[in-house]
Amino acid sequence: MPREITYPVAVRALEKWKNNNLEILDRSDGAVHFRFLFNGSTCNNGGTPFKAYLHAVFNSSEMDPCLSKAWIEVPEDEMENVREMCGFKQHGDTFLDKLSQFEKMKGRPVSEILDEDSEVNHAGCFCTEPMINQKWRMALSTMYYALAQDE
Repeated sequence: MPREITYPVAVRALEKWKNNNLEILDRSDGAVHFRFLFNGSTCNNGGTPFKAYLHAVFNSSEMDPCLSKAWIEVPEDEMENVREMCGFKQHGDTFLDKLSQFEKMKGRPVSEILDEDSEVNHAGCFCTEPMINQKWRMALSTMYYALAQDE
C-alpha cells in the first residue's frame, strides 16, 4: 500500500478522475500500468479540443511506488487537432517525440514527483514543460490515489 501523501489537487477531483478517466491496463510482476484520459485543447485556433492518454507504469508492491516508464499517447484520430498546438508548429515531430517518453521521472518514487516544487501552467495543451508538469500532476495523483484506495 502506498504511503499517505498530500495531493496537489482536491480529493474530490481525484475520485472523479479515478472513476471517469483512469484505466488499469495491466497488473503483472508487481507492476501496474495505468492509462489516464486527458481532455485538452489547443493553444492556437480558438482552443480546438483533443484527447490524449498519459501512461505510467510503476511498481505497486512498494510502500512508495517508483515510476518505471511514463509517456503521452496521442491517438491517431486526434493528431489533426494536436498538430495545431504551437509546440508542434514550432518543433514538428520532435514535439511529439518528446511526449513519448519522460526520462526525468523514470526510477523516481511517485510521491517525490508529486511533492516536487515544479512550475505548472493550467493551459489545456502540452506546449511547454509547465503545461506538461500540470497534466502529470493530475494523472499521477489520480493513479497514486487509485492504488491507495485499492488496498
